[in-house]
Amino acid sequence: MAGHNLDTPVRDINFQRYCSCVFEVGQRVMCQVFLYLYHHYHQDPNVYVGQRLDGIPNGWARIGAIGKAALARRESPINMDISLLYILLQRTCGLKPDTQNNSVWNSPISDTVAEELEHQLYLLKEIRNDLAHNTNAYLNLTKQELKEKVNVLERLCCNIVTKEAIHTGRSSNTVATDTARITSQLHDILTSSLPPKIHPQEWSIMAHEEQRAALPQSQEFFAQAQLSLPRNQEAPAEGDINFLHTFLSWRYSDGSPIQVVIVKGQAGVGKTKMCK
Repeated sequence: MAGHNLDTPVRDINFQRYCSCVFEVGQRVMCQVFLYLYHHYHQDPNVYVGQRLDGIPNGWARIGAIGKAALARRESPINMDISLLYILLQRTCGLKPDTQNNSVWNSPISDTVAEELEHQLYLLKEIRNDLAHNTNAYLNLTKQELKEKVNVLERLCCNIVTKEAIHTGRSSNTVATDTARITSQLHDILTSSLPPKIHPQEWSIMAHEEQRAALPQSQEFFAQAQLSLPRNQEAPAEGDINFLHTFLSWRYSDGSPIQVVIVKGQAGVGKTKMCK
């Protein structure tokens, strides 16, 4: 029992340290790359990025309510989350377009293409998303596992800064300074005797975990109600993007409409698109 009590804080600290590495150092790298590219690509970089989205077809697509609110109040990129910065990089910084098929961002066709800046940014965004959506995998990190994950993050961040410098023409000396700072910041987080601070994103992660823990009880409650298809209507086919619209036309046995719908799925599978 004593061993368990002593081990639990260690696991919590490793989780918090990894959160700090991603949400602090990783976010700074994504923000730095965005600012350098944005100022390099636009003749008038003082125009706020939210204004540029208005002139881009589907410029506001896939930006959630929190991101839209941040842009509406003209939030500084320094305070933006990795996922929002990633979308802004895709749309406002002169990088390659994110096409549906064979995207250089998330589906590189070769190892050479995979090393390009666009895919490296995607990998950093995916690290953030996996931490946010697959939290249980990070709650029991050993020191060795933490070190390995931080090493991956360090190599990725340093590679991103190096690739960005090729686009913007920054000198090798400035890149060396940036990569040394990344290494130093990550090392400080791992070796600090003080517990790492809790970031807003970490609060969000913990809230999602509590929600997931309560979900089985909710599912058991909702499973008690029996739904039936309206007459002369077939069940929607798998993958039908109109599924939710069809589902909402179903009725309980007493004829009352559905009041609550829980939509679950991994990041990027189309939950937001289905709910529009």
